[in-house]
Amino acid sequence: MGLGLLALGFFGLWIDPRLQYLSRLPLFYPDATFFHDFNLRPGGLVEYTARYLAQWQAEVWPGALVAALGLMAVYGLVRLASGFGIVPRLFPALAVSLLIVVGARYDFPWLETAMGMVLWLAASAAFALVSIRGWPVRWLIYGLVVAGICWLVGPIPGGILVVVCALHEVIADKRWGTAAICVATGGLIVTLIFRQHSGLVAGVPVKSLQNWPVWLSVIVGLSYAAGWAGEIIFRQIPKWQSKTTPAKTKSHAPAKALLPLIPARFPNWIDTAVGAAFITFAFLIAGLTVDRHQRSLLEMERCAQRQDWPGFLALARQTEGFSKPLHLQLHRALFQQGQLLDQLFAFPQSTQLELLPGPEEGLEILPVLSATLLELGQPNLAEHWAHEALEAAGERPELLLLLAKINAVKGKLPAAKVFLNRLRQCPAGRVTAEVALREVSEPSAELLRLRSFKVNTDYPASRIPTSVLLQQALHANHANRMALEYLMAHYLLSVKPDLVVKHLGGFKGVAATALPRHIEEAVLAYQREAFLKTQKAPELDLAGFSIRSETRQRFERFLRLLAQHKGDVVAARPAMTREFGDTYWFYSIYETTAGAPASMKLEKIP
Repeated sequence: MGLGLLALGFFGLWIDPRLQYLSRLPLFYPDATFFHDFNLRPGGLVEYTARYLAQWQAEVWPGALVAALGLMAVYGLVRLASGFGIVPRLFPALAVSLLIVVGARYDFPWLETAMGMVLWLAASAAFALVSIRGWPVRWLIYGLVVAGICWLVGPIPGGILVVVCALHEVIADKRWGTAAICVATGGLIVTLIFRQHSGLVAGVPVKSLQNWPVWLSVIVGLSYAAGWAGEIIFRQIPKWQSKTTPAKTKSHAPAKALLPLIPARFPNWIDTAVGAAFITFAFLIAGLTVDRHQRSLLEMERCAQRQDWPGFLALARQTEGFSKPLHLQLHRALFQQGQLLDQLFAFPQSTQLELLPGPEEGLEILPVLSATLLELGQPNLAEHWAHEALEAAGERPELLLLLAKINAVKGKLPAAKVFLNRLRQCPAGRVTAEVALREVSEPSAELLRLRSFKVNTDYPASRIPTSVLLQQALHANHANRMALEYLMAHYLLSVKPDLVVKHLGGFKGVAATALPRHIEEAVLAYQREAFLKTQKAPELDLAGFSIRSETRQRFERFLRLLAQHKGDVVAARPAMTREFGDTYWFYSIYETTAGAPASMKLEKIP
């Protein structure tokens, strides 16, 4: 019970099972077709059950409860197996401790490994409990147990079970002949199943998946070897040896004889104290070794899926090293908060990064790219990339929801309902799907707004340049503020202030009352550049807008600072970073923001 309460608090308060679910997003459908896909390969049934249990991880405390019950089941079965001599007495604490440590990793196949261990231990205990004397019957039962474990858990854990059962026959009963038969028969079964199914898991190369049977084998093997080594070491200590008491034996064979190397049972309080120390230390290590950076990235991804843009930006300001999908989400968050053209350079940017990157940047970017294109008014392109993502990553909840939204925007309501009904079959996606189904039946203001932004012209090319794509969206609807701001952000990131000035009139179309900060900075930079070329102040059409005095004053301070270093931008960079690191002026010189590394060889400028 103490282990369960510790695990419940640890996973619920520190790990957050929702992030473990988000890192893998395992779908589960309660239908025969889905079950059939898992029933045709070794380990498939464990993965099927683990996918069902993973649905509980979509919420904090149900997910923590699943983790706690899993650890308690492993500990209870391993204690049973150790009581009959099939595994060393230190094995329970060691195995559970290793499971706790790896359970703190967000991308580790923890549920599959824990369930596989439960089945492996049950099979080990069942073999030890069989008291049938006739070796043919015992051999037959053994063969069925090994075959069952190979199919349920995998050939590699099945091979370890063969070794452990053989050692049990030698150590507990000194049945060398039976042990030899165990090795021969079990080895043949394991080899046949492994050769039949090696290399593929449900048609996908094993190397591309997280191979949880291997991790299960590593945990069992390490715990088994370390457990016997620990007991042998304790046996050499006279102080401990004198306090040992004979083990209580059962009437069946496994407990009647042990090799001299193996000590008698320690007092119960020693077993309990050692186990509690191992498990407490494991919780401490697991808590201290949590990947905080990965946790932050997953929390950002969760905020993006829930469209909690303030929370996303708060995490982004504290996190370094965004993934490319999260960098694209960053632009969405800034726009949704009305900060895209005011705070764009307060976050890591570089001329090497595209505003709207394509699949050449990695297939993992496609879902976010598709969602962005849909909001920009490009539902056809959004649908194309969403289907590409579906083909590459398989059915994932956010992809099904996105495809339903795309079809709803395009007016294909029956197709949208197909995707939502499929999502509704998944336990973790049922509530979301039902809400979306109501919105499809009664179009919301957001859905009507997206329909009004749909482009009505074609561009004959396999890849549309970013500027053309955004101008196409603006041509369809001049009130498309997202398309305008993304177009301006694209020009800013490309260091093209002349094009920024050229499209200032677009802000009238979206009823803007003032120019954003970065636009003002680009206008001032363009004015200075034109002055240096012609030695006279250019006449600019600001479309009725004006530059705020504080922006002009800050630009003058920027120029004075640059003059103090005689145009040496390398020497000026530390001072520039402190005062102007979040400006377009800094970015236009260094081609990167203050928080990102320099991306070019710098020279003096006038």
